Amino acid sequence: MTASLPELPSTDLSYAQALAAWSSGSTRISTVCYVEREAFAARTLVARMEDKALDPAPLWDDFTTFDGKPWCSKVHLVSGGYPCQHFSFAGKRKGEDDPRHLWPHIKRIVKEVDPE
Repeated sequence: MTASLPELPSTDLSYAQALAAWSSGSTRISTVCYVEREAFAARTLVARMEDKALDPAPLWDDFTTFDGKPWCSKVHLVSGGYPCQHFSFAGKRKGEDDPRHLWPHIKRIVKEVDPE
């Protein structure tokens, strides 16, 4: 007899995080939305939703305009990853002046969603 896994709704803020959640297998995570600005990764998300490898869910293309308030108290988990090149020694080290600096938006989204 196979035990069913608990289902936790989540908001995935990147393709890599969605894939990691999907592949972990320890908990059934039901994704309610995705945010991905890179076109190739977004196309891959859509393809995986179409072939039923990922949960079908809305896909936003911009962290900076994503509104987490509609998801407030409706999800248990917000997962995400953001570029680190702007802080890396291998990058130009523009830090917070780099347009890829998304941490303030991720922090805002987590506060808006207020996961349970």
